[in-house]
Amino acid sequence: MKTFFKLVVLWLLVSCKLTKNTDENKFFFQNAELFFTQYQYSKAIPYYQLYIGSADDSDSLKQLSYYRLFFCNYRLSRYKILDSLYSQIKKLNSTQPYDFRYDFLRTQAYLLASRKQYPDAISLLRIALQLSPNIPDYHSIAVFYYRINRLDSASYYFHSAIRYARQTGDTFHFRLSSIYCCLANDAYYYEGDMDKASAYFDTAQWIMQHCAAVDSDYYAWNLHSLGVFMQSKGYISRAAELYEKAYQIYSQLPGDHEMSMSALLSSQATIDNYLKRYTLALSKIDHAIQYFKDSHDIYYLTIAQMVKADILYNKGEYRQALQTYLSLLNLYNSDQLLSQEVLYYSIGLCYMNINNYDSANYWLQRSITLLSRRSAMLVNYCCVYSNFLLNAGKPFEALSVLEKNYPYVRKNFGGKNQRLIFFLNHRAKVLEKLNKYHESLATYSQIFELITNSTSGTADPFLVPHIEQPDFELANEIVEAMEGKADLISKMAGDNRTLLQSGLQHYLKAAELVESYRKNMRLEMDKILYNEFNTRISEKIFRLAIKLWQMSESPNLKDYYFQLAFNISNTLKANVLTENIVENSLKQIAGIPDSVQSKERILMQDILVLQNTIRDEYRQANPNLSLIRNWQTLLVSNLKTLQEMESSLEAAYPLYRELKYQHRRTFTVKELQARLKHGENLISYHWQGKQIYLFLINKETARLIQPADTNLLQQVEQFRKKLTNPSLEKNYTEEFREYMNLAFQLYQTLIACASPYFCGNRLIIVPDRQLNYIPFEALISDTVYRAPIPDYGLLPYLIYRYNIRYAYSVHLYDLQQRNISPVAKGVWAFSPTYAWHGQEKTSKRSAIYRSQLAPLPGALEEAREVVSTIGGRVFKGKYATESQFKKHTRQGYILHLAMHTLVDDENPMYSKLAFTAENDSLNDGLLNAFEIYNLRFSTPMVVLSACNTGYGKMMQGEGLYSLARGFIYAGCPTLLFTLWQISDKPSKSLMQYFYQHIKMGEDIDHALRNAKIQYLHASNASMAHPYFWAAYCMTGKNESIQFFKGYHQRIWVSSLIIMSVCLLVLVIFYRYND
Repeated sequence: MKTFFKLVVLWLLVSCKLTKNTDENKFFFQNAELFFTQYQYSKAIPYYQLYIGSADDSDSLKQLSYYRLFFCNYRLSRYKILDSLYSQIKKLNSTQPYDFRYDFLRTQAYLLASRKQYPDAISLLRIALQLSPNIPDYHSIAVFYYRINRLDSASYYFHSAIRYARQTGDTFHFRLSSIYCCLANDAYYYEGDMDKASAYFDTAQWIMQHCAAVDSDYYAWNLHSLGVFMQSKGYISRAAELYEKAYQIYSQLPGDHEMSMSALLSSQATIDNYLKRYTLALSKIDHAIQYFKDSHDIYYLTIAQMVKADILYNKGEYRQALQTYLSLLNLYNSDQLLSQEVLYYSIGLCYMNINNYDSANYWLQRSITLLSRRSAMLVNYCCVYSNFLLNAGKPFEALSVLEKNYPYVRKNFGGKNQRLIFFLNHRAKVLEKLNKYHESLATYSQIFELITNSTSGTADPFLVPHIEQPDFELANEIVEAMEGKADLISKMAGDNRTLLQSGLQHYLKAAELVESYRKNMRLEMDKILYNEFNTRISEKIFRLAIKLWQMSESPNLKDYYFQLAFNISNTLKANVLTENIVENSLKQIAGIPDSVQSKERILMQDILVLQNTIRDEYRQANPNLSLIRNWQTLLVSNLKTLQEMESSLEAAYPLYRELKYQHRRTFTVKELQARLKHGENLISYHWQGKQIYLFLINKETARLIQPADTNLLQQVEQFRKKLTNPSLEKNYTEEFREYMNLAFQLYQTLIACASPYFCGNRLIIVPDRQLNYIPFEALISDTVYRAPIPDYGLLPYLIYRYNIRYAYSVHLYDLQQRNISPVAKGVWAFSPTYAWHGQEKTSKRSAIYRSQLAPLPGALEEAREVVSTIGGRVFKGKYATESQFKKHTRQGYILHLAMHTLVDDENPMYSKLAFTAENDSLNDGLLNAFEIYNLRFSTPMVVLSACNTGYGKMMQGEGLYSLARGFIYAGCPTLLFTLWQISDKPSKSLMQYFYQHIKMGEDIDHALRNAKIQYLHASNASMAHPYFWAAYCMTGKNESIQFFKGYHQRIWVSSLIIMSVCLLVLVIFYRYND
């Protein structure tokens, strides 16, 4: 009886436990199914796992849970786990009697699809469909057909899914929106049926509204597809909004959506490319390309590479773009992954821009029949091919191409549409070429009616259209239309002054729009590239202003056109640099806190650091692709944050936005004359084609001088070569004579024609283009040489006649004069060491850079001489570090840098000053140019006694881009820089003389001039060559440097006290020993 009772109790306990487990398992499965049916796959997964972990193998729901778990991970793109899940499913399927044939086929298909074995996946899904028809499988089969370029089969299954949905009444199934998006793309790209495409997209949008919350992954994909359609139709802003919304959804979803996000980045890059935000576009597309390479996704990789080639093309790098297109052509021939028509068209474009017209014609002709199916490409093709025919001297054929397709374009791209305006711009130009001026003018009027949403009616077609707010979506088209209309009116004008003035006003409006659009960009290099592309407008304004100045008889009109030509000439020099400095001051005026500005500066520096790091890593023999991809992800995020930060600043500080987009006021010539001191002559050069213009302004006169045409470019290049590579032994006499002739010819062209109007001997030179590379003080004023032996020290250099200093532009010169020069406390001289001990924790990249650096023993001697002359401190060896320099930029000391420079000709932002290496992850001892931009200087002067600190890349529309530029931006009032590699010993002597004259209270230009003359007097015949003394140039404020009162006396007194104390200690020591 007792035993029986124990058995009963045991049975009851076991029963209760089993019941509890059964109820708990049921709870797990029910929750999993609930989330699964709501398409919340990430939430369903843990419940399926719990159920699988607690259920018996004989449980049919466990087997079903495995199938569900597999599908959830497939939908979340967690492909790595699929193989192990499939093994478990296969094992259960072979041992259990339950009929899961449909689920097993489906699982096999998706496993093969995850491996990109699409044909096999399609075969299995088609069998599964026969067992259990459903919309998702129809959709998946169609998508897989898309992946292998079987478009007809894909379309068939898309339509089958729609028919099945209608039969079952499931017309709001979330997959249908994706299906309609795909059909819309087919109708648009391959059938050229815009009406059908729009109808499909309308249906897709309608369904999307009802199932937005059902499956966010598909919803985001549909937004992406709709964005592509909107962009193709020319609605750029709407497309950008849809891309951004889709990206936000993907970034918040659980699971791995990197493939979808990378595809989306490719589309966003095309928008940034159109808006000429090339830095952002390249960052996004490089990130996408790296992902598709890592994941071996050839389909999307080819699309991304095509986008990158498009960006390179728009940047003007036609040969690099052509190389990429041709490599994709080989890929197309082998795998048929691209649309032939787009590729042929793009290759033809590249050949056209490198003037290979035969090849261009061949590829463009091959794209003709194929492009007829692509309405989106048809507009571009018509315009490009008509332009090609125009350049080939076939204007009537060019017009025929446009007129034939004009009704179709007008019907499908109506309203304020980028593609329609793009088409009309080309039509107007072709009509102009055919001398149909009035028809061309009417076409431009039609464009501006579309842009302004108004009808001009009988308005004067020669009036400048009124465009209030800059429309960034249509930036390129608006500027092109305004410039094109100005070209037309100027051509119609002849010598008609009224029409010439109308053309000039249109050019000025185009330049104003360019300025507004450029201010919307954040990164300096993007601004410079945009400026470079639109330089032609400023050149046309200058040419027309000069013509009207010559034609005008009225003194007031002559003054106006002189002023205009002078201002335009100077906007082509350091324009972006000046604009950035002004923008910083506007932020102060608008009350934007320093903390916010500092955050923006740090973010911009982080972006440049990442770009530099990625570029250097790619240059390694075995680059770390995983690191690169992580950096690219962070770079894209930072660039996006920077754009958002600027938008939020404009929204939060309306005054800042108002001031930012105001057309920048330039001071008048009379104002400049008032600011110049007596004896100062400002000479601003403008180089246009083979012609050079000189603007001479001083207290007494303002003149425009046009020297006779000469082969100036060749002379400047030859002179620069003589300066930087002197031949002091071989053919010495011949070299001496050649130098004399070149220096005198340049003097006659550049100085002699203006010298009769000088008042005083101080020259402020504002060079243009290659003139930035030569020191004017090395020119000579006479070729009469009577000494029996050639002696460079006896030549009549301009240094003997004039005090010469330089300015990057007149506007920048004016800003520099406003900088406050603090009273100097002395000089802090930096002389690093480049000995490599192997203990410094530097990156491989830094080690490669440092391997190029040789010791500079003369630099330490120079630093000591400078400090002994003025007083201060020498930071030598291990103390001459980047971090020490950054700490001492605002201490009121003159900063003297005697060190190596690493010049980056490809991208001057990555040029570097080489300090001593240190164990610091933030400061590696290589101070990049972009880091200097983020510093702030409170110093009377910085002396860059290093090689090539004033040499750099010549950027059209901006001028010289050198390391010195960063110091000017950072608020340095006076700067000494070098134009070529300098020699240690002459540099030491020259700097010693210079600081002696500074200590005597001389103005800085006077001190530099006297130092050079003193060096010449102390040198022998060959060491007096300008190579040894003329490299140093000066820009900025010119006043003598003021030291703290009694500063030098305090130095002597302190030294005397220290010496006395030391002497006293020695006396006491010896007495104690005695």
